[in-house]
Amino acid sequence: MSAEDDLVRELVRIRRGWGLDSHDLRARVGERLAALCGVEPADSDRDVRDRLLTWLGSHVVDLPAELARTTAVAFALERDVQHRHLTQRVEWLAREQSCAPRTVRRRMDHALRLVVRAALNRQEHRDAAGRQLRSLRAVLHLGDGTLQLHEACETVDVTAPAGRRPARLPATHESWLSQGRTGSHYTVVPLVPCARFEVEVRLSPGTRLRIHRLEAAPPGSAGEEPPVLGTAGDAVHAEQDDRDGQDGRRGLRLVFDDLVPRHGYGLVWTGGDHVPSPSPPMD
Repeated sequence: MSAEDDLVRELVRIRRGWGLDSHDLRARVGERLAALCGVEPADSDRDVRDRLLTWLGSHVVDLPAELARTTAVAFALERDVQHRHLTQRVEWLAREQSCAPRTVRRRMDHALRLVVRAALNRQEHRDAAGRQLRSLRAVLHLGDGTLQLHEACETVDVTAPAGRRPARLPATHESWLSQGRTGSHYTVVPLVPCARFEVEVRLSPGTRLRIHRLEAAPPGSAGEEPPVLGTAGDAVHAEQDDRDGQDGRRGLRLVFDDLVPRHGYGLVWTGGDHVPSPSPPMD
């Protein structure tokens, strides 16, 4: 079961009966909810109620007005709807809104799911804020029909409390590598602050490419790659390494400093023609 489903299940258990006014509220709070709300083992029912009320209110405020009120009724927070059972509160709201009780239930479940997603998303960003990318280095091999990428990153914890670390550290960056007829790109999107990103491009001898530097490209729509081909800059004027690499390939180095999270960095290239080496002169 996912973290989202676990948290929904814990909150469903709390909204039954008297909701946040239940006399056994402390015993109803699950492990995930306690961690998110900062509930301590020694907290009284009143303390737990105050913590849950603060936590719930911080997320309900972003809901549409109708769903926010539906949530308040579900957890028995509406003064005029202090009924002992959730079913009674559902029926009261159904009469007020001139709809079937099952419709109210669906709205309550939908609102609860939105609250949970917002809470988990906020927690993930809070965990990620405690990490930074000190450096990210990539080596990209191009030419001779090859396309190879090697990435290495160094992270640093900057705000993690002593002795406390999340069970699963969030990702620090996402990357895309794509090659096509009309254009190709290598794009890195940092999810946390990143001090430096270096890309070393190694070209096979005789490979001819037109390379463009990509810097701070705006994020794309959810689930889509960044719109890199439309935001690439002019042809790069980067540091040329005239020495042959360890594998005999020519090098090109791009350096980016102080990267903006959730923006795209890297390079776009077109071409890829291989120019044969000249034949030795004939005697």
